[in-house]
Amino acid sequence: MKKSSLLKLVLALLAMSVALPIMAVSAQEPIDPSNNLPITPDQTQIEAKTHSVEDSGDRRVMVGIRDQVYYEVIPSIMQSGKLTALVYNSIGHAQPEPDVFRAMDVDAIKAQFDAVSVVMNGPRYWTMDKLIGNDLAKKGQTTTILGYEFTKRSEIPMAAKGWSTAFYKERRVNRDSHYVFEGGRPIYELVAPGGSVYVMQSYSQIVNTRLTAGDLPNLGSRLNLPKGWKYQTITPASDYVLTASGTAYIVQDELHDFYQKIEPGTSSPSPSSH
Repeated sequence: MKKSSLLKLVLALLAMSVALPIMAVSAQEPIDPSNNLPITPDQTQIEAKTHSVEDSGDRRVMVGIRDQVYYEVIPSIMQSGKLTALVYNSIGHAQPEPDVFRAMDVDAIKAQFDAVSVVMNGPRYWTMDKLIGNDLAKKGQTTTILGYEFTKRSEIPMAAKGWSTAFYKERRVNRDSHYVFEGGRPIYELVAPGGSVYVMQSYSQIVNTRLTAGDLPNLGSRLNLPKGWKYQTITPASDYVLTASGTAYIVQDELHDFYQKIEPGTSSPSPSSH
């Protein structure tokens, strides 16, 4: 496989890891009526450099994460004769500065993992306020990469076929997730010609290194949107929870920002009247 084709395939897989699989809500779990999320008793808060994480047994709640940075290092290695992408991310650890991450020696990382290739996925910034998940609490292997700790969250077989590298093309991933967007704070959406709505889950500085949260309200003017697509900003009157129950459908724009589809039959964020 040519290196260029390999890198395109790896980038197409990033959508499966960029926001991590999150727990599904069980009908037996007590529900907090204020936000329709499971109550997480006996929480103990621990601090990383930028991420506040509340630990509740097999679940964790990342709070205050809007516009907080995270990174992924994805070496692709041969395992049992098959090419496999190992997804290591910085969530829960001290975060390097963006320029430090960009300057990391990819050849040194390839040598560390005896990898065929390495994709540096970041800097990325959350666009939600809270993220709930048991996957964050799983004890993946933590490895020091050029002085910074990263934890392996998933392994993705590279033999899979059918994933598109095209922008604005819907892609299916396995995910149980709850992303919480606080009322009164903006949500950024892509709307497809058929009316499907995709909510931004993270923006990146991979293509545009100067992109900031302040640019997001007017990002539509910078995007080469396909015919019939539109970009919009919604400010919900109350907290909005974007949920995927086993499956999520996502798209990415040409800046490598990621968006998750609001599934039919679920509520959309209600704009504030102010």
